[in-house]
Amino acid sequence: MNTILYIGEKSGFSEQLSNYLIRDGIAVEIQNTTEDCTSRILSGLYSLVMIDTSFCVDWIFTVVQIRQASDIPIILAENDRNQANAITAFKIGADDYLLKSIGVLEISLRIAAFVRRCGANKNIEKPKKETIFKDLRIDEYSRTVRKNGKELELTKTEFELLLFLVRHKGQVLTRE
Repeated sequence: MNTILYIGEKSGFSEQLSNYLIRDGIAVEIQNTTEDCTSRILSGLYSLVMIDTSFCVDWIFTVVQIRQASDIPIILAENDRNQANAITAFKIGADDYLLKSIGVLEISLRIAAFVRRCGANKNIEKPKKETIFKDLRIDEYSRTVRKNGKELELTKTEFELLLFLVRHKGQVLTRE
């Protein structure tokens, strides 16, 4: 399950946002302080950070600090339209700037879209393009194996077995 970090106060807005997002498989962790926020983000637990600027008075410093350490998506939410804040937000690295008045449902849909694009597959192990083991080069995308530059002819089963053994090198394995 993806988790977002919401920096703001626990309120009707944050609770409603959490209820909408949980339906999309996204948990919301509410933090009412920016203390230790960067190290929490660097832990890799979050797919996105949302900052309530009406609650977080040091939001500019917080966004700059997060952006220097990570490329995690950052969304800012504000009660009232302030063009200077919006311009500042984008210039310092925020990915979106929203007014809470657009509604919790739309905000939750925007967050879900960001998570889908940026972080939904971060926990899924993607196949490496090429695995090198001694003098073998195993290309998992094209499912080919080269030894000293020469392509080896392997059946599907042989390829799967070789890849399995290389991925588990140094481990004692059963016959199965």
